[in-house]
Amino acid sequence: MLTQVGAVTTNGVQQQTLTEFSGAGNPTYPGILPVSNCPTSGCVGAGVTVFDKNYHNPRIYTYNVGYDQQVVADFVAFADFTISKGVYLTTFVNPNVSKPATLPTNGDTVSYGPGPFANLGSITDTASVAKSLYRGVTFGVRKHISHHYLFEAEYTYSVDKDFRLQ
Repeated sequence: MLTQVGAVTTNGVQQQTLTEFSGAGNPTYPGILPVSNCPTSGCVGAGVTVFDKNYHNPRIYTYNVGYDQQVVADFVAFADFTISKGVYLTTFVNPNVSKPATLPTNGDTVSYGPGPFANLGSITDTASVAKSLYRGVTFGVRKHISHHYLFEAEYTYSVDKDFRLQ
């Protein structure tokens, strides 16, 4: 919800509240204060937030499968498998950055200077172009309560891959 509100409230409008009273009482209209317009170069630094026209709400699908097997009295060995796939995950892209350049001294890639819209600050494009995939398996042994104690030991191996499509 906050992601969607950001596009409504961060719309590039710069606000300023000025008040001047002539003596006591209410302000005298019109022309209380001179209107300060942006310079001819524009209001530099105003940022905007927009939504990609193909935006989808994120979705996550999770599947779990478990297997337990008694090995001796009060002891159970188990294996649990989990797969979780996220699609249409929200990312924030700023298309108003300059093209990256490689520095000749150390090979670092950096961006300098204004982007294609020099009069604006950042443009936050809310897109749904990310995916994730988690796969994990947990192996363990569990002792049920007897003789006034219980016991559990587990080992989890997992792989998590996150990537953006663009």
